[in-house]
Parts: sequence; C-alpha cells; structure tokens
Amino acid sequence: MTNPARRLAEDRATREAALAIFNTNLTQVRNDLEARGIGGRIVDKAGEEVRATLSEALAIADDNKGVVAATLAALTLWLLRNPLIEGLQSLLAETNGSGEGEPAEVQEAVVVSPTNPRRKRKEPVA
Repeated sequence: MTNPARRLAEDRATREAALAIFNTNLTQVRNDLEARGIGGRIVDKAGEEVRATLSEALAIADDNKGVVAATLAALTLWLLRNPLIEGLQSLLAETNGSGEGEPAEVQEAVVVSPTNPRRKRKEPVA
C-alpha cells in the first residue's frame, strides 16, 4: 500500500471506532431517559441542591449560635412590640398614682420670646 492509501485506511478505522463509541453513548443516554425522564432529573437535581443549601445553613447556624439567638430575640420583640408598649404604658400609669390607667397630666412649658402668642402685644388703632 502506498502512503496515502494507508493513511486513508487508518483514518477510516479511526472514524469507525469513534462512530461506534458515539452510538454506544447515544444508546445509553436514550435508555437512561426512558428509565427516568427529564422532569424526574430536574426534581432530583433541585432536591440535591436544596439539601446541600440546608446543610450549609445548618452548619453556619451551628457555628454562630449567639447571632441566631440575638436575631430571634429581636424578631420576637419586634413582633410583640404593640402588646409590650401597651403593657409598659399601663404599668407607668399605675406607678404615676392615677390608678385609673390615665396618664399623668403634663404641664406645658411657657417660652418667652418675641414670637410667643401668649405675650401681649399692643394692637394698632385704626
């Protein structure tokens, strides 16, 4: 055989071997898709990612217990802020001695200034 003929035979053999490997892989992919569809694969992949993320979050929370506890305490106080404020107001009303739950009377401070409306001005006569 001449050099170009030998090279052509080698190239054909290489091509046939690559085609056989490709056909084997294609048959395997088709069999896998028949056994479990694309939707099932997507669900499995999403489940794996969720489990990995949850595992990482639990590891971080385990390492930072103080931060997690402080965050939960802050959220609890924020969610219960209205009942806590009402309770404090009623407690302060009881300690002021009014006894009826009314807030203590506050006197308004008088500020003396040229613009103070309480200061008497001379009215111009028309």
